[in-house]
Amino acid sequence: LDDSLQKAKDTQSTMLLILIDILNFNEIKKLFGAGKTEDILSELEEAAGKILRGRTDLAVRYKENKIAFSLNGAGREDVKMLVDRLTKAVISRFLDLVKAKKIPESVKITFGAAAYPDEAMSPKELIEKASEVYRQETVVEHL
Repeated sequence: LDDSLQKAKDTQSTMLLILIDILNFNEIKKLFGAGKTEDILSELEEAAGKILRGRTDLAVRYKENKIAFSLNGAGREDVKMLVDRLTKAVISRFLDLVKAKKIPESVKITFGAAAYPDEAMSPKELIEKASEVYRQETVVEHL
């Protein structure tokens, strides 16, 4: 995140941070164990990583139950489109895994986003803003 933000500052461009949070992470961990929970996070990271646009975008694990996306050149105006794409990618992958009984029947995720320089100037501020802004709960369930 530090490198992405510095690149945006150096090139006088924008940067968007999107956080994906698994809300029922502790419940999943308790029911399925640490190994299966790690598999779910890896699947989430892989599915969501498909929307990355190029070498300057990155997806990294943040804390125990979150994935952080740094998208240089993107701003607040791109949030809806990117979150819609993330949601479709994640739901599609998760539904396949639910049907194959490889993950629980309900995984609850939220998205948060913050933009540099419009909403935050430091990595800490970006994370704080993304944690409170654009909360959209998506429940992926077996249909």
